[in-house]
Amino acid sequence: MDLALGTRLTGGREPLAQRLLEQLVDSLDEIEDTICRARTDEDDEALLDAIHGLNGACRYCGAPRLGLTAETLETHLRTRGREAMAPLLERLLHAMAELCQWRAASASGPQPSRTTKATANSSSSDNDR
Repeated sequence: MDLALGTRLTGGREPLAQRLLEQLVDSLDEIEDTICRARTDEDDEALLDAIHGLNGACRYCGAPRLGLTAETLETHLRTRGREAMAPLLERLLHAMAELCQWRAASASGPQPSRTTKATANSSSSDNDR
């Protein structure tokens, strides 16, 4: 997470960068569910839509790691198909979980913990990554 980058990307408007970051983090559960459902259903169009939306959402809030991972995943899906993007999916889910953990750690009040499929799948083999 890079709030300074988000602030620069929003033309120096830190409150806007913070609000965009909050909106992104608040949407991650739904995005993760959509991605996982589309993958299970082998619905490449829905998968591409979800990843493209996440990629765009990362553009102005200072989440460069998540944004780069989403962009790379989107490119692999568009150019090489679902099989080529599979190793990157765990990285994407992990980056999403890390962003949620960052927000929880930086918040002044207690936050509920978030267990994602990435956390649940953390025991998957390195070949899947």
